[in-house]
Amino acid sequence: MNGSSLALSFMLLAAALLPVGLILQLSNWAHSRFRNHLWNLRDSLVDDLLSGAIELSPGAIKLLDLIETHIRDAKRHSFSDVMLAVVLLGETRLPSITDDMLNDRVPLTDRQALLKYFSDFRAANLEHLLNSSPSGWIAAAFLWLAKHTFRRRPDAAPVNPELQKQVIRVELRVMPEFMPAKHPKHNGPITDSAVAA
Repeated sequence: MNGSSLALSFMLLAAALLPVGLILQLSNWAHSRFRNHLWNLRDSLVDDLLSGAIELSPGAIKLLDLIETHIRDAKRHSFSDVMLAVVLLGETRLPSITDDMLNDRVPLTDRQALLKYFSDFRAANLEHLLNSSPSGWIAAAFLWLAKHTFRRRPDAAPVNPELQKQVIRVELRVMPEFMPAKHPKHNGPITDSAVAA
């Protein structure tokens, strides 16, 4: 094999590997961006707790622990994660953590601030789910296509409310079996000493 053939082989190999490398780089960038977003949320919440802007209530501690757990255990999502999230997008029941933020042990003035932090946290997770892997990109493309398809069909038949209720009941009965444990493994907040101070 002469020099020109060898150079051509390397060029073809590089061209074949370029899309793979680009996908990996985009995935790594999305993953790093997600972790950075969570760190910013966590630091802002800790600052509010230390300054007294938000009281150190059970709801605030649970939210801080939730954010820090996701920082520790942040992962690149699989196709099944994305599909499960899409199925659960229609779920309207408030998760238990929002109940903790709205109970009587949380000062009234803190509830809106904690819910804002939780809303930002949830939005960051959804964005990460759809942007951090090819699975998410495919799901995002299908969601975008479905949204624009239904928007162009104003004459589409309305959904039967009774059938919709039956579907929701089936989801509520079946989907918890595929959900992760309600309480993730707790290794202690990253800022135990800082918050206690």
